[in-house]
Amino acid sequence: MNRVRACVGAWAVLWACAELSWAQPAQEAFNSIFGADVKKVTATSDPRDDIELGGLILRSAKETKDANDLLALLCENAYALLARHASGYAGAVEAMELLGAKIPARRSACQDKILAVRQKQYQSALGPKRAEAGEDLLDIVLQGVEAKAAADQYDEAIKLARTALATITTLDAERRADLMGRIKSLTESEKTQQLLQQLKDRLKASPGDETVRSKIVLIYLAELDKPGEAAKFLTPDSDETLRTYVPLAAKEPEAQPEQVCMELGDWYRELADSAAMPGKAVLLRRAKGYYEAFLAKHTTNDLAKSKATLTLDKVQKDLEKLGPAATLQWVDVLRYADASKPIEGEWHRQGRQVGFSGNRGSLAIPVVPNGSYEMTVTFVRQAENRWDRGSVVILVPVAGGRVVFTLSGNVEQGSGLQNLRGGGVRAQGFSMENRRQYVFTARITVTKDAAEITSSVNGRKFADWKGQPSDVSRHWDLGHKYMTCLAVGANRCEAVFDSVKVRMISGSLDRLREGSSGGEGRPPPGRDGPAKDAPAKERPAGETPREDRPPRERDKGRDAPARPGEPPAPARDQAAPPRTE
Repeated sequence: MNRVRACVGAWAVLWACAELSWAQPAQEAFNSIFGADVKKVTATSDPRDDIELGGLILRSAKETKDANDLLALLCENAYALLARHASGYAGAVEAMELLGAKIPARRSACQDKILAVRQKQYQSALGPKRAEAGEDLLDIVLQGVEAKAAADQYDEAIKLARTALATITTLDAERRADLMGRIKSLTESEKTQQLLQQLKDRLKASPGDETVRSKIVLIYLAELDKPGEAAKFLTPDSDETLRTYVPLAAKEPEAQPEQVCMELGDWYRELADSAAMPGKAVLLRRAKGYYEAFLAKHTTNDLAKSKATLTLDKVQKDLEKLGPAATLQWVDVLRYADASKPIEGEWHRQGRQVGFSGNRGSLAIPVVPNGSYEMTVTFVRQAENRWDRGSVVILVPVAGGRVVFTLSGNVEQGSGLQNLRGGGVRAQGFSMENRRQYVFTARITVTKDAAEITSSVNGRKFADWKGQPSDVSRHWDLGHKYMTCLAVGANRCEAVFDSVKVRMISGSLDRLREGSSGGEGRPPPGRDGPAKDAPAKERPAGETPREDRPPRERDKGRDAPARPGEPPAPARDQAAPPRTE
């Protein structure tokens, strides 16, 4: 493997002559550096050669800035070498995740290859590792299911989901029920797609049949929730109500005037009155979204606001009456947290719960909600330390950054929402009691130009905020790979977290894994962070850690920036941070 080791220097030369290399065909450029080594290691039975060369090619791929054919060759060859051996599975997955992220057109093929590796991992895993491998396999299966469903390939999606149900025997009852429910909904969608195709064939044979045309429009509206597609089938002879509201429904609610939002909410609710499941649920969710958009725009306390509030409450109750099939799926993501690898502090897991006891602790939950979503965190603070009443913190991703909710055990210490440009939002009069269960709920709504956060604890309003996505900052001094994912923490107390559930409203819930190259220690475009090799700050010799100081001495530093997971409370002689409405 001397030649493999020498490749590092050869690759550096290739990089220095990047323009010349890109002028060559991608295969020729790859062969000139790695071709002979690939042939050599594949001819031997020693897995170490494969892993070494595959790792080298993967590192080269990660340094490639352009999404081109050479990147694809690097990732594909790295995968081929690493996927041959169990010790290379993680790298093989990383190679395909990198290729799928850089070249979206190849994402589907990359997911198929990741699925193949995850199947190998699951089949070879033993003991507790088998359950973990089963979760990893299910994750990639569900990604494939949703990708095929989005492409209207319902038959393929159903086959994939059924195969997972039969193969992954380690799934608990809740996960199996979720998967069976998804299979049922996919089967209904497949039937709808078949009916839609029949109607399209009839319309093609008789273009003037407005009855068939209206049925197609309503299927796109109620069954498939695609008003943009519905609008394509409208003609000047179509029903006037459809011609009025369908084009408006094809636009984002945020782009509509408040009165249009109210009218669209009423229209969708009227359609839902005569619809059957699952279309009824689709229409009610749409109506709910428009009433919420109206209330967000309409700030005057008048009859219109009261009407919208009461109607929204009725729509929500109608959705609840329809049962779980009518609501978006909640996912308990706390299962993904690895208590043996926390950001800070000592954590432990007992079944589905995770707990912390000490001065300061943070635990990453390696999932990133990309889009708008709702979340709940259920926890109990068992006890606080002898100096003051400890706090629980919840780190919440928003638009590529992350905000911090602090739930303090002392009114004077201050609870609220931090990590926002221009100051945080103080939660008035909040304090916790030991051994009492708390349910923290937040709704994060993100659009291109706006972000909104609402939150409550045990049904009581906690801290709300509106602003621009760019107003959300992020911490950079943790030195931890999961910088934009969900996280929970605690300071100077003993706390037990029962669940952390997420329900996506739009976008996707993405899971991060060991070896992931996405977002590791780097700010997203347009966000500032420290220099890549910036040294970590060290505590001056002899300085007592802040959490170990007596109360009065700790209070001297209250105005200084706090570490992540412990946003600063205002000094007791200062006003609370300004509330941003």
